[in-house]
Amino acid sequence: MKGTVSVVIREDDICYFTKPEVLEHIYGQLLNSSMPINLAVIPMVDCRLNRPFISPHYRGRNLRISIEENKDLIEFVKQHDLEVLQHGLTHEFFGPRFTPEFKINDRAEVARRAKLGMQVLQRAFRRIPRFFVPPWDVLSPQAYKVLSKYYDGILLAFTSQSRRCVFDKFLDLIPRHLPLSYIPGFFLSRLKNRNYFVVNGCLILEHKGLAISPEIEEEHFFHLFKETAKKWRVIVVVNHHWYLLSNHKLMSIWLKFMDFLLRDGRVKIVTASNGYKILAK
Repeated sequence: MKGTVSVVIREDDICYFTKPEVLEHIYGQLLNSSMPINLAVIPMVDCRLNRPFISPHYRGRNLRISIEENKDLIEFVKQHDLEVLQHGLTHEFFGPRFTPEFKINDRAEVARRAKLGMQVLQRAFRRIPRFFVPPWDVLSPQAYKVLSKYYDGILLAFTSQSRRCVFDKFLDLIPRHLPLSYIPGFFLSRLKNRNYFVVNGCLILEHKGLAISPEIEEEHFFHLFKETAKKWRVIVVVNHHWYLLSNHKLMSIWLKFMDFLLRDGRVKIVTASNGYKILAK
């Protein structure tokens, strides 16, 4: 690692069903050290989803439950002054071909969903979310255009066709669902070996696979982090509490990683807002 690197810790799929004690269990080391965590919050989670972050008693039911109903979590977020990112509206998808909610092409509907989610989060946390995290890391070109007007930044995995395979270096040069006006910024980011570009003041920031997931191996994850720390000023590390709770191996990797972050003086743990100030201003 050369010099210092700013790290944005992003916890995804926070919703009505998330318990504060779970976050305390996973992030205790960071919270005790007053380090910032960024929560990607689903404003009105769709219970029809068969996803681990939804209580088994609610899965499959035709319900949408607002984060406003989880008073304990709201107080926890306020107590620790955690940054809230908007994670879609409901996290639902459409049709038999699996179209995530913000991959739709209808600009008016994208705007409606974005604004409704923003209003829910503002009522719950008394602040307007400044950053958007697309469910399943997918946006349509129309959604990019709409969301860039409402948020300071969009945080996602890839803006390219990258698939972590033998052709990855080639696929990383092929844009994925980007509007034509975003293409110059995309190619400039690749030319300068960056994980971000800025369009009309909106920061498009990629984590490019730096996430704790069941497929990850400890040695590979630490190697990937150290390699990216050599070339990027701001790194996003993505976590899912429901992965860690059900996988002791992943929890062990995460605890070692937190310890590493806190001990290495070259690492600065920051909010998404801090990252925006570093890269976009």
